[in-house]
Amino acid sequence: LGLQNDYDIENEFNANSAIFVILDPVDGSDNMRPWRTPSPSVSVSVAVGEISSLTTREAFDAVDVGVVIDIFNDRLYSAERGKGATVLNFGEIRSSLNENIDEAIIGADFDLQKDAFTEVGNRLWPLLQTSKCQRRLGSSILDFMKVACGEYDAFCSLGYRIKFHDLAAAKLIIEEAGGMVEISSDTEYSS
Repeated sequence: LGLQNDYDIENEFNANSAIFVILDPVDGSDNMRPWRTPSPSVSVSVAVGEISSLTTREAFDAVDVGVVIDIFNDRLYSAERGKGATVLNFGEIRSSLNENIDEAIIGADFDLQKDAFTEVGNRLWPLLQTSKCQRRLGSSILDFMKVACGEYDAFCSLGYRIKFHDLAAAKLIIEEAGGMVEISSDTEYSS
């Protein structure tokens, strides 16, 4: 992978098994502007697992190693199943323990148009009114990393644009940091 982290992909997996790699080469591309943006939120995400585990585990749970790179802010998030989550040059990360919605910082993605924005906005409005504040970076993967680090207490994406490759590494990193990911049954995924 050519990444500076503690994982040796060749030794992490059984030498006789094939691996799969899920890559999101650029998340947050809308944050790139033709003029200089002081701190754009753009990331790369890589998830790796053994192909054989896809027959015994759900697709998300077959990911054994996840890496997310915050390109312009010099952060590398990583997790290995059962071994916790870290940020390079920082150390172990933990998700928020806050259970009080009145004090919650919630990342929210309203990547919707016209009527859909109104419909989803009406469903989410009571939650957003109750929470302490809301934020959005423009890179869903980096919003997920804010949950993993405890900088957000939650992140809600109601735009139906989250794809499998957006969550593949992020879900593992959040869970290894002690958080949880809930995928709504009405969420649509596409490749």
